[in-house]
This record gives sequence, structure tokens and C-alpha cells, in this order.
Amino acid sequence: GGGQALTVYAQDAGALASQSFALTNDAGLSHYLGLEFVLDTPQSRRVALQFSGAAYFSAGAAPFGNGIDRNDPGALDEASAGPNDGVHVRGRYANDRAYLLKLLATARPWSRLLLGMSLRFRDGEPFTRLLLDPDLPPGPQLIMAVNRGEPRYTFDATCDLRLEYSWPHRPLGGSFSVDFYNVLGAATEILEDPRSGPTFRRALEQIAGRTLMATLTLDLH
Repeated sequence: GGGQALTVYAQDAGALASQSFALTNDAGLSHYLGLEFVLDTPQSRRVALQFSGAAYFSAGAAPFGNGIDRNDPGALDEASAGPNDGVHVRGRYANDRAYLLKLLATARPWSRLLLGMSLRFRDGEPFTRLLLDPDLPPGPQLIMAVNRGEPRYTFDATCDLRLEYSWPHRPLGGSFSVDFYNVLGAATEILEDPRSGPTFRRALEQIAGRTLMATLTLDLH
């Protein structure tokens, strides 16, 4: 659709059965570039901050398919035996989120009370749009319609909070904590349908809703 030209190989099923194949590693190079930074304050302070981030780029060829199990550039896989499996196999791997930012903050108004907050931003995972061609002689085949990793799932940003009270008494000490996940109530889709057509990018999985968890820990001395 959209006037896109796509190379597709049509071979007779009988001819394929009479041929032998030699699976070889992709001759192209794989590229890995990354930058990471961490800025933090001493944890002994009443208020502590840590700001970290990463930016990275990885690209190459991997066995045919879509997902985090198709990221190994050194793998030989039967899923890559057919000529159509080699179309658009090069690109950015599924684990290449490109950008990641995280802010952690803790405060102790007094020694037994801890307040914590976590803010996180993650770029969406790259994936591959898949096209089902039903008219090829060997039968219907899935084809990678664009370069690996060209589209991305939606980015996500979350905020989590923690409150913890502890008492070191003998013979019975312990702590009580309350964790509040996804405070902002984000409902971002983090997995989408990769198939070309009316279902393309339909949400398959999304961030879990607001969640509250209480934990009681007891220590016997």
C-alpha cells in the first residue's frame, strides 16, 4: 500500500524441495555505539538525587523475524533460509531504545521515615512491519516490509512513589512500606501489532494501571 515498491521472490515449491542451501553469516558489519551518564549525590544525605541517562545505537542483520529474540547478528537460523527471509533484515535491533532517562530521589525527614520517587522515560522499542503475501508459489509467506527497526513502539514515561517506616527495636524490629506504581495513570501501549493492514499498530499490551502495594517486614533479633 501507499505506492511502496517491495522486492519479493517467487519460487516453485517443487524446485525449492530439490535444492540444497548453505546458511552463511551476513557479510555486513554490525554497529554498536553508546553513551551513558550518572549524576548523583551522597546517599548519606537527608535528600539524595540520582539522574542517569543513556543514548545508544545498534544496527546490523539478524535472523528473520520481529522481537527481542531476533537480535543475534551471529546466529544461523532456519527462518532465514528462504530468499524472502533476507529482505530488509538489516536495521536497528529490537532492544535499541535509543534514549533512556531516569531520576531517583529519596528524602529522610527523620531517621525512621523514607520517602522515594522514581521518574523514568524510555524510547519505544524498534520493530519491523510484516506483510503477509498470500500469492507466492510456495504458499503464503511473511515478509519484512520495511528495514528492521524502522518503526518504533510508543515511548513510555512512568512515575513511582514509596513511603517506608522502619523501627529497629529488639527483639522485634521491622518496616512497613507502601509503593504506588504508575502514579500518572499512563496507559501507553508498549506492544503493537506489526502486521500490515487495518490492524497495524493496534495495541496488544500496555502499561499496567495505577497499582498500590503494601509490605510489612518483621525482623527477629
